[in-house]
Amino acid sequence: MAIGTSTHIDGLNVMTATWYFVFAELMIFLSPSSFLASIEGDMKSGRYVSFITKPFSYTGVMFAQGLGIISARLPVYLIITTTLCFFISGGLPENIIYAPLIVVAIFLSGIMQVIFYLVIGLLYLWTGETKNMGLVWNKLIFFFGGMMFPLDIYPKIIIDIAKLTPFYSMIYLPVRMIFRTPETGDILAMFALQGFWILIFVAIAYITSRLLSRKLIVLGG
Repeated sequence: MAIGTSTHIDGLNVMTATWYFVFAELMIFLSPSSFLASIEGDMKSGRYVSFITKPFSYTGVMFAQGLGIISARLPVYLIITTTLCFFISGGLPENIIYAPLIVVAIFLSGIMQVIFYLVIGLLYLWTGETKNMGLVWNKLIFFFGGMMFPLDIYPKIIIDIAKLTPFYSMIYLPVRMIFRTPETGDILAMFALQGFWILIFVAIAYITSRLLSRKLIVLGG
């Protein structure tokens, strides 16, 4: 099948499609929206400023908090959604053996989400809001991550654009293993790509945090 030229996707049937969407939608449940609101609140109240003179950074504290949120949510949602999916679909897909790899990849995607939410929150001093930026981020995940439909059915140009974004490795590559058996090289490439984007996000978060600290010091005299 030529990618993006047919509505038929090899390996995708009613059962595998059901499991695909269940795992893909995990990112919605892992989305720490309250975490983003908490950061915005800290920016408004000035709580962030109190961390400037402390030996530990606000960015590190909030990252740990966000990591705790997705770590607590993931097993709960996995148990609930997979149980419901089993009864709805009538069984387990053949590629369910890759579920542990998918879960690990989704967890890494959750880390990316936390870091970027952290960046959005830190940018509050310049943007004056975080909600709309968070909505845009989630819409991009929804479309380019293949949460609505597997990317295989999209035009090739959309797939090519998606491959240049972090969303491709956040959702589509991990969840695709449900209906397409991966080679060892595919799995390694997926985790390498996720690692690359995590490093990029960490660098952005670090730079943003440093710029914010300098701005607050200047404003404070």
